[in-house]
Amino acid sequence: MKTTMKFGITLLLMSGLLIVSCGQGPKEEPAAPEAAPAPPEPQITERYQVDDELNPLNVYRDYTKVYADSLNVQMYELILKPGDSIGMHEHLDHTVYVLEGGTVMVWPDGKEPVPYNMETGMAFLGGPLKDAAKNTGDTTVRLLITEIFRPRME
Repeated sequence: MKTTMKFGITLLLMSGLLIVSCGQGPKEEPAAPEAAPAPPEPQITERYQVDDELNPLNVYRDYTKVYADSLNVQMYELILKPGDSIGMHEHLDHTVYVLEGGTVMVWPDGKEPVPYNMETGMAFLGGPLKDAAKNTGDTTVRLLITEIFRPRME
């Protein structure tokens, strides 16, 4: 009798657990994380417009050899013999590679002059800038310059 009673209680407990567990339904999957919002579209904050009077190719055309002027990129060689000078002009985003070095005096933004000893093989990368320059050395200076006309993005 004791075994029958134990069997009955066990059966009753198992039935109760079965009923309870069946009533719970399937477990819910955790919600997928929300996708991050897309970043805002970049906005053009400044368009490059160079005044023709300050365009380097207009200011010192006689000292240049133009290699390319397309797709908003100008590439040219600037050749300054000793004593040659170029007036105030405006660069955009630009690169300078020194093909033949020498000593140059530069007036950035029309301020106090700054002497530069440009060595062959040196390179520079710069943003928008107005300057004037003079070859103050006794060697011809040759620079390969690339002007990049591109809008500024925010």
